[in-house]
Parts: sequence; structure tokens; C-alpha cells
Amino acid sequence: LITFESAVVKMHGVKLTIASRVRCGEKLLVAGEVDLVCVNHQRRPVRIPTQMVEACQKYMIKNNDELRPYNDCK
Repeated sequence: LITFESAVVKMHGVKLTIASRVRCGEKLLVAGEVDLVCVNHQRRPVRIPTQMVEACQKYMIKNNDELRPYNDCK
């Protein structure tokens, strides 16, 4: 069974960080983080809108280690 896990790990100012991992059973296949920046129509960075912050808070994890790679990946 392939499992994909993803969670918001940081939200600050203009940037949102999402951590993800893919597993096959207990074996970690791949893990990583993506930084997203909110921009306006002129492509200039802007603060994350309040509505987006509120929507993302339910996907936020308190402990970043929850989605960090395991040492058994070979």
C-alpha cells in the first residue's frame, strides 16, 4: 500500500512550508518540503491572507519530526 502524507509545518509572513512523504508500508520512499510564497498581481510577495492562514491551521503539525525522513531509507 502506497501512502502519501502531507502537512503544513510553517506559516510566517509571505511564506508557507509544506512537508510531505511517500511510504510503501513502513518503508519511506521519498520525503521533502516545499516553500510557497503568496504574491500579488504584480508578482510581488504579500502576506498570507488571513482566510488562507485560518484554512491551513487545521493541517498544521506542531512537531516537524512527524514528517521527517526515517534513517532506514535504503
